Amino acid sequence: MKEIVSFLETSHPGHLIDEDFIQRGGFVALKENNTIISMAGVVAQSDQYRVVSIGNVATHPDQRRKNLASQTISALIHLLSPTYQTITLNVKAANHAAIRCYQKLGFEETGVFDEVIFS
Repeated sequence: MKEIVSFLETSHPGHLIDEDFIQRGGFVALKENNTIISMAGVVAQSDQYRVVSIGNVATHPDQRRKNLASQTISALIHLLSPTYQTITLNVKAANHAAIRCYQKLGFEETGVFDEVIFS
């Protein structure tokens, strides 16, 4: 778990890290020299409605612009698609690189929401 937390802190400084997500183990990661360089995971799911949401998509800053996020998400979609009919994700509107990546993978914008975090 320390490896994942360290990776997320490096990839997304200041980003909320959901340790429950890490403990559930619902993620895939690409490694180079036994070190995580890109990952994505399941942040919410409904087996009843066959809906799953991908989140915590991250690539190490030194490894960006190499299509690694696309590879990671594609691998996760491949694992999820036999079980889930609908696969969703969310992204900050200002993250244009991520939006382009997701669009190339077939995702479409279906709505906009405001995220509020209570502490």
